Amino acid sequence: MFTASKSMMIFVLLLLNGLLSRGELFVPREYPVQADYKEVEYLTRNISTYEKKAAIEHQLLYCPRQPLCNGLARFQLWSNNSNNYISCCDQCSCTYDAPADEHCPNIDISNTSTSKTCIYPQYKQFGQTNLTVRYSFYMVADCATDFKDSDIINKCTSDQQHIDLFDIDLFVPVAHINETIVYKNIYCAVCNHEYESNIQSWDAYVFCNNGTPFINTPSSHRELLQEVQSFEKCNIRFSHGTREYEKCNWGKYTKCNQTGSWTNYSKTIDHACSNYTSVYMGQYRNVFCYMCNTDRPPKMGCTQLDFMDDSGHAVFGAFTGLIRLTKHIAVDEVDKCGDNEIYDTNEDVCREVVCPSYYEYNQNNNSCEAIFSVMSNQMYEIYYKAIISDNTCTTQSCYIQYASAVEFAIKERIQSDLTGLVQCEKSNTEWFSNGLTQRNSSKFIVIIKITFAKLHSHDHVDYINTLASLNEVTMSYKNTPVTVYLNITSSMELEYDRTIDRLHRTMIPGIFEWNCMMRFTTISIVPDFFCPRIKFSVDEVVLSGSYFKVPKFNVTYYFRDVIKNGNYYLVCVYSFMNLIHNITTSKVIIIEDIVEEILSLICSLVSIVSLAITLVVYLVFKKLRTIPGINNMMLSLHLLIAHSLYLFGFNATRNDKLCSALGLLTHYFWLASVFWMHMCTVHMFRVFFSMKMKPTVKQSKRVVIVYSLYAAIISGLLVASNITYHLASDQNKQTTGYLGYGGDKCYITLTDMILFTFAIPVGILLSSNIVLFCLVIYKIEHLPEVNSNNEKDRNMFVIYAKLTCLTGITWIFGFVYQWIPVPAFSYIFILLNASQGLFIFLSFCCNDRVRLLISYKWRGLESHDSSKQSGSSKQS
Repeated sequence: MFTASKSMMIFVLLLLNGLLSRGELFVPREYPVQADYKEVEYLTRNISTYEKKAAIEHQLLYCPRQPLCNGLARFQLWSNNSNNYISCCDQCSCTYDAPADEHCPNIDISNTSTSKTCIYPQYKQFGQTNLTVRYSFYMVADCATDFKDSDIINKCTSDQQHIDLFDIDLFVPVAHINETIVYKNIYCAVCNHEYESNIQSWDAYVFCNNGTPFINTPSSHRELLQEVQSFEKCNIRFSHGTREYEKCNWGKYTKCNQTGSWTNYSKTIDHACSNYTSVYMGQYRNVFCYMCNTDRPPKMGCTQLDFMDDSGHAVFGAFTGLIRLTKHIAVDEVDKCGDNEIYDTNEDVCREVVCPSYYEYNQNNNSCEAIFSVMSNQMYEIYYKAIISDNTCTTQSCYIQYASAVEFAIKERIQSDLTGLVQCEKSNTEWFSNGLTQRNSSKFIVIIKITFAKLHSHDHVDYINTLASLNEVTMSYKNTPVTVYLNITSSMELEYDRTIDRLHRTMIPGIFEWNCMMRFTTISIVPDFFCPRIKFSVDEVVLSGSYFKVPKFNVTYYFRDVIKNGNYYLVCVYSFMNLIHNITTSKVIIIEDIVEEILSLICSLVSIVSLAITLVVYLVFKKLRTIPGINNMMLSLHLLIAHSLYLFGFNATRNDKLCSALGLLTHYFWLASVFWMHMCTVHMFRVFFSMKMKPTVKQSKRVVIVYSLYAAIISGLLVASNITYHLASDQNKQTTGYLGYGGDKCYITLTDMILFTFAIPVGILLSSNIVLFCLVIYKIEHLPEVNSNNEKDRNMFVIYAKLTCLTGITWIFGFVYQWIPVPAFSYIFILLNASQGLFIFLSFCCNDRVRLLISYKWRGLESHDSSKQSGSSKQS
């Protein structure tokens, strides 16, 4: 009931906010129909670059109310129903003063200054943990064009997780001490010519759901990051102190597969996700980031529910979390992989990593590094694929004319960019096209194989980068200049794509070079040339149509992204790691005991129902409301609220203030519940040791008031102690939430304060209860009317069992479990304490006295209750 009302409240707030911010952007349909696809195809008919066209098509299709630059926009949307949806997207930028990565996909803005990126200052990204920071900031994540140190450039511009997951310097932002410029890390500052004396690192704080969980104190930054990476409920946030820096919002998911749910890799989607900004559904940088981080189809029109930050399921916690002081982890002995291997967490094997010729694999940086910086007598081979639009070209001779013109333009451009290259003509089968199988299409492709030799010493990395980065040329066709866009591909596409045929090509006289006959080593340049590649054997893959599929991972690649090497196929390790990044490769693996959570949920739900019935029974029958009866009522009320808050408060983690408020209330009501257990035990002791006669009504009221004040005031003081410590301590920077409450459990955020403001007070009360209860048992056993026979023994056992459920002494199993982490103690603790409400109901509502009262009430008679009819002890 509480969860439903909370969700309704959030929904209403979102609805009101949405009507103000998005009300004018109505969309008539939730999903696109055939007319939408046709309109988008018409609007993008003149765009020839495949990746650019794909980005613009998706943006127009799924963001129909957000116009692009240069007046490119959808027409009036028709509708055959009265439903109105709101736009799923925010407007992208067409202004030249905006960061380049925020502009719309249909314009290219070349910034003269270093580009900025929107980055969340945290170690783990969204999708890897629920513990995240609130704001993202503009940071410089590129290097100055005149900076040449490739190692520093790589550490600045590459994804840190692909270089070294445990190098703290890669993750800590730094800022200029006198300006508001923030750099992604120290390397970005250095490669933008900043002096180290002028920059200052942001502070790093480890924060966890239950404080610091590490069994062994890390002795270095590297060990600290290894611990945080292995512990799912921990993260590191980087703080800039009191200085203000420019915030930004590209959504939480700005890269593909942050959630680990993407299975069909697409280079086009991966590229588009990270290259423009039009925030989709409030959380994703654009619609492509949505596509590669969820398993749901994208929408054209949204509702306010689509903008809710919802993981899709309710969260419940284990009952042991109330007094959990450490996080138990287990060590999985995984054999260390070799220097040229990477661990495959899905198959539990080490896979060999292969680099191109003259490159070696650096496991620390997860990159291929050149063995020689300068080489000579080297052959380069590359396949360029050109997409051509000409619906009049339908014959092989026409395709050959285009191929010849494209080849000439490519060679002319390369020889102008790279001096000293020798053009090599090695065969007459270097042109390919799919025109013969695509005659009904206005577009066709031609593939040109280019081979060059470089005899003299040269920087081969620069040569490879120049050859691979050639993406367009201007050729002359029928005396008309035509711009053609290029992609590079691999021989795999030619071998397995059956729509591509060879074109006859005649050797050009005078071009053949004797130098090309020399036995030079040939480097075949392919997409993602410098990416380390892992091997898949023939029996692990399926070749189908134009796709390369690995069934055990349910992942599909384009043939152009795959290299065949003998009986093995090689794919880029970065895309492979993206698919399994959510599975830790560390030796330390967290054990999340789902059994605890399910057992806690079931037992607590039963307790909540039982406690509610108990309260109703005591409210209906006044004769039950003696001092012990009122004690039972107060205990039941506090337990009912405490169970509800602790179990269902986890779902409020997305609202920090609400989560913190629920954490404070959870702390208070569990403390008050334990204090009422103590009051029940104290009163039990007083009945047998100090009360000589039945108290009057006035005395009973005074006793109840004293008990209530005692439980409320002491519980409140302990809550206030936690708040005071949070405000006064430097550790408040290491946790999320407010006033010492919140986190991902909506409870006390610091482990030390769980110890001092809950565990120790509860332990003291339980110790006191045990002593008092033992004295009560001793007193009962020595009463004159208690005779020693089997039937009496059985009756006394039942009485002691009933009294035990009021004392809370079974909490002792929870404390034992903290020092002896045997699961059996955890399960016993949950069964006995999470079910306490059920035991109270069975002990004090399921007896002859209550049944008799219900019977009289049902028949409309006045009850003649007496202690004789009850057959119970004084306590009941």
